[in-house]
Amino acid sequence: MVPVSPHLAMRHDLTFFELLSLSLSLSGLYSGVERAIVFAAPEWWRRPLNRLTVDYLLFASMIASYSYHENALAHGSCIFLLVLLFHIMHWAYVLRTAPPLYQERFDFLLLCSACLVLPDVMLVRLGVLEFPACGLFYFMGAVPDFMAAMWAIPLLIASVVARRHGRGAGAAAGAAIFIAAEAAIMAVPIWRARRVALLAGGLAVYLPVPLAALAWSTLELEALAQGVPLGGKFALALGNAGLYAAALRLSLLAFARI
Repeated sequence: MVPVSPHLAMRHDLTFFELLSLSLSLSGLYSGVERAIVFAAPEWWRRPLNRLTVDYLLFASMIASYSYHENALAHGSCIFLLVLLFHIMHWAYVLRTAPPLYQERFDFLLLCSACLVLPDVMLVRLGVLEFPACGLFYFMGAVPDFMAAMWAIPLLIASVVARRHGRGAGAAAGAAIFIAAEAAIMAVPIWRARRVALLAGGLAVYLPVPLAALAWSTLELEALAQGVPLGGKFALALGNAGLYAAALRLSLLAFARI
């Protein structure tokens, strides 16, 4: 287990069942919203992109609701539960009725998300990244469980933008979301940079270039992965994680001398 720094130590005031109850209440709210939209604007709801937008809005409302409760976001199972609920809602309201090509692309993004745990392990081992005690379990004793599925959430936005406006726009959107998420982490400390200089907003100095490269490479490989068997998709996702790890290592050498 990775040592937890004193400034990241957190009390677990809420029980898992209290968090589960809150999550189920929010899911019930989502179901009510869905029924209201189906009744008021059935044509609008039939479009997968609109359902996906509501999915993201509910995910954001969950984070806001958890933030309102003291120490909720610090609970060992909380972030895992949030990410799990996002994927359940995405399956129930978008993926289940989406075209096969959308489903195939999302499968690849999930594989990429799982493989991107490996570069994070590298950063933890190098001492430039740390996680608080906010996971049910840790991959290789370094990276909490929720990270294996969390990367897919911003990558999906980049993929949708790329399909509508081109890969360049998708890569730019992905990079912007990654950078905004890094800045938001200052308020919700589920990970923290160490031993490196920070840019405005709390972004580690070595991250912008690798994150932009990750957004671009993911979209390029996503297109390449179409029609490829699952094993081939996994190999491409693993290669994507390797490219990101290499970009991180070079950026650390260039900007942080690590």
